Amino acid sequence: MSAGCDVKTVAQRWDDFERRVIAPDGLTIQSSGMRVAFYAGAKAMLDAGLEIAEIADDQRCVALLESFHQECREFGAQQRAGNA
Repeated sequence: MSAGCDVKTVAQRWDDFERRVIAPDGLTIQSSGMRVAFYAGAKAMLDAGLEIAEIADDQRCVALLESFHQECREFGAQQRAGNA
């Protein structure tokens, strides 16, 4: 990353997630499986970003990004409610 840029890498985001979600005495296989899923999710969103970048209509691009964000918020709410 360039100097002065505070955007986290995927690895840094994984480290943050791992600290918040996986118990320190958690199984290595649990952590390994979750890391694979985490990186797969990051890759899926990068792929979606590349697809969105090909769309000429800026308003449609913003709407798609907002819909992804909303989908993630809804999943989080479902998870907290025990429905995901």
